[in-house]
Amino acid sequence: MATVNNDDWPEPPSAVKAYAEALGARRTGSNQWAAHCPNPDHPDENESFGFRAGKKLPVVWNCLGCDDSEGVRRGLKATGLSTRRLGPASNTFKLPSVKRSAEREPYSNQDKPYEWSQQLTQSDHSSIKRHRNLLAERAIRRETWERVHVGTDGRSLTIPQRASGGGPWLQIKFITYPEDGSSKVVNQSPGSVSMIWPQEFLSDHPTLPVLLCEGEWDALLANQESEGLYVAVTGTGGAQTPPRDLSPLSGREVFVAYDADEAGRAGAEKVATRLNQAGARARVLDLTRLGVSPDSKEDVTDFFVKYAGTAERLASEMERLRSQTRERFKTVSAAELAEAVPPMQWLVKGVWPEGSYGVLAGEKKTLKTYNGLAFALAVASGQPFLGEFEVPKPRSVLMYLGEGGKGPTQHRLQRIAKTMGVDLAALPLRMVFDAGDLTSEEFLTAFDVAVREDSPGLVIVDPLYAYHPPEIEAQNLYARGAMLAEMQQMVPAGCAFLIADHFRKTGNVDLDLDSIAQSGVGQWADSWILQKHDTPPRVDEGEFALGAAFGSRQWGGQQYLVNWSLGRFDSDSGEHIGDLSYSVLPVEWGAKSSAVAEKDNNVASHIINLLEQEPLEFTVTAVKEAVKERARVGEARFKQVWDELVAAGRVVSESAPGSEGKIRPRWRMSGVGNAPLRLTPEAEK
Repeated sequence: MATVNNDDWPEPPSAVKAYAEALGARRTGSNQWAAHCPNPDHPDENESFGFRAGKKLPVVWNCLGCDDSEGVRRGLKATGLSTRRLGPASNTFKLPSVKRSAEREPYSNQDKPYEWSQQLTQSDHSSIKRHRNLLAERAIRRETWERVHVGTDGRSLTIPQRASGGGPWLQIKFITYPEDGSSKVVNQSPGSVSMIWPQEFLSDHPTLPVLLCEGEWDALLANQESEGLYVAVTGTGGAQTPPRDLSPLSGREVFVAYDADEAGRAGAEKVATRLNQAGARARVLDLTRLGVSPDSKEDVTDFFVKYAGTAERLASEMERLRSQTRERFKTVSAAELAEAVPPMQWLVKGVWPEGSYGVLAGEKKTLKTYNGLAFALAVASGQPFLGEFEVPKPRSVLMYLGEGGKGPTQHRLQRIAKTMGVDLAALPLRMVFDAGDLTSEEFLTAFDVAVREDSPGLVIVDPLYAYHPPEIEAQNLYARGAMLAEMQQMVPAGCAFLIADHFRKTGNVDLDLDSIAQSGVGQWADSWILQKHDTPPRVDEGEFALGAAFGSRQWGGQQYLVNWSLGRFDSDSGEHIGDLSYSVLPVEWGAKSSAVAEKDNNVASHIINLLEQEPLEFTVTAVKEAVKERARVGEARFKQVWDELVAAGRVVSESAPGSEGKIRPRWRMSGVGNAPLRLTPEAEK
């Protein structure tokens, strides 16, 4: 029912507006609305239910046709409306346009729907044949529309509607398709409201998930093709007017599949919210993920007819949504917490748990893509990652590579595969070389097709910035957190998900999640592969020594020294050529890399040399200034090395007799065989 608008009337409060939309109310004044009573025990033909914004309560209401406040509350809840802080108005609350109603009567002529249905089935009149052809164009078979008594009055197709199978007809929808091809015309019998149709389908299949379509023809075709995987119904009021009584769907699992346009998207979100409030478990099923064109106004019928869709594909999308949606804020009992926990399974043993999500990140030119390709090949082939880390069983891999291009990547893959001794052509590995917003409809639609064709055990996106939504700032922790969570949910349940990212470009970086340049990744990651240069790379020779850390919130972590030898760089081809090899050496967790250790040893040598020459002539400050100049280090590095020497007993800063503030070494390393060189008694005097 349309809402009357008057420019002089103020915008209603949100609570009142929600009531007006849900009940299809008619505005009858500045602060008063009229609607059919929501009480399911009160068939209301004459808009007996009035409501307005209250002074102390958001909404107050009064029904002039019944005195059953509890029944009204039940009806409001079934419609998906909240009844908290709402209440009946005083007896003086009278709306002039609201009349006391008698019991709602069924449609005036109960025989007509049967006559019209028989006419559609049997008549050879040209207009009737045209109506049968319209249904055939929508692939709706005769037994399907006969079951719900779709008919024709000669001018329009008629759809009789009732609350339950075998009950009286309550209203009729008339749909006219002009022969000139102009827009269809939809009319309702007097007193019609938006309702769930056909409700007998629900009672026939009480345990199946429900597909809620936008139109009657969609619901009929979806049911016809369902193959026992779901049951389909519609709301007779269209996308913008949810059914007034949602109680037939309470307790059911509902997937809302409205048309692919803005009205469909908005209507789907609205009815899903109301369904959840009414006790259903509702999710929005996006038809564009199944191939329907975005913003095309295409619908469930187009999915089946134009795109050759199947019930299995719909059921597969339902399962994907089901697996990725968890009930929020659900309490977990102590008994559930005491249940046995399945042991963690490995995707790559000692590197990445099965089904985990996270990041491969590192400094510039630390071979992130090489390591990502080697990781993908190991998972796809079942061969050890870097020759060291066992892959319990091979899985198919889907990798998105947004930089580097197909040709160079082929060259690298072939060389790594050769080193691993695997047949690249035979592996369950697929790659995509286009970049773009991974939250866009275009990406998600293509991704869904790729996942459906070959369920992957690992999805890799490299690098993150090539697929980053442009409207989300890289340093906005909260926006990026939501984005990363959405990315994680797009992969199938049980599939591992890895993104590649960069370390920050300035300052010292450690093998730590805090070194990742863009905000939110470290907080989001469940597992990680982090890498930095252990020694400066010799790019022309193809020699790279990397410090690497493999870790996870599920199992801890380990640090390694990973050496890659790519062969000589060939300027003509722009690639490394020759033999490719790698090696892995475990190191103590938190140990310094060889480059850092070499730098610290250099600083320590300068300190020891100074003190060996003049052990009683330097203050700590003097040693610091001399070493900073000679070793070209900052104050922080000097202090770190100095403290380590003191802690090891190689230097003590006690004052020598008569030399306040001076220092003397107690013993120091000679640098040959690590033999201690002690001071002579003369030096101690």
